[in-house]
Amino acid sequence: MKGALGEINFLADSPHRSAILARLHEGPCTRAGLGAATGASSATLSRVLRAFERREWIARTDQRYELTPLGAFVAVGFETLLQWMETEQQLQGLWKRMPTGLLAFDPQWVADATITLSRRDDPLAPMDRAAEIERGAARSRVLTYALPEPCLSAHRHGITTGTHRVEAVITRDVVRTVAGTAHAPWFGDALSTDRLEVFVSDSDVPHVIGINDDAVYFGVTDERGAPLALIETGDETVFTWAEWIFETYRREAVVLTPETFSRLADADGSDGHSPSDPELIVEK
Repeated sequence: MKGALGEINFLADSPHRSAILARLHEGPCTRAGLGAATGASSATLSRVLRAFERREWIARTDQRYELTPLGAFVAVGFETLLQWMETEQQLQGLWKRMPTGLLAFDPQWVADATITLSRRDDPLAPMDRAAEIERGAARSRVLTYALPEPCLSAHRHGITTGTHRVEAVITRDVVRTVAGTAHAPWFGDALSTDRLEVFVSDSDVPHVIGINDDAVYFGVTDERGAPLALIETGDETVFTWAEWIFETYRREAVVLTPETFSRLADADGSDGHSPSDPELIVEK
């Protein structure tokens, strides 16, 4: 095979070739260092280094090998291709389940995304990753139809320690759920501070989107709502899209006050109201 495809095949056909190229892209290295870093045998190293020298991808100085400008160009291109194809493999089976609007997006916008997949041995891995992101963020904006325990705990820690500010657009069901948990006291207290601002949406919230500092995550679920993946990216286009979605829902939502939440948390139906009564939610 000749031409560009032949060169791609040359690198892809041997894990040692791509590994040696990647190691040299990190900086100059001795032959012994390349062997230790890649696990390639002495004979394999000899073959690969000769092939790279013929292509003028590497140069040798004082027993150290380093990439030429041409070799660095090849390394960047090949590493980018590998990254894109790894992302493509992870997106298979997820793409059609992404939040509304993402189907029109260029896949390149999530080419550098970090994707946390649900696994058989850890089905809640996407949820735990979301909590980890929120725990480390200074500012979180969240649009969600669920606030699971890991995420509530992450927000609680950040808010109570003063390192975290949260703006959340949630559904009435989420409000009722939080009001019935052990998190209700601190949640109600936090509503009285500038650390937590909550808006309640009567619209259907079909997806989970989080904007944490300068990055975005969004959840992908199956038809039952079980988490399949969490996709996080700092892509500017995705960030702008997420902000637009969040602001659209927030404009149409109503503010949850501490008094309203307290009434809901204390409600037992004895006053003739149920927790889902419209009166429990204040106006904008």
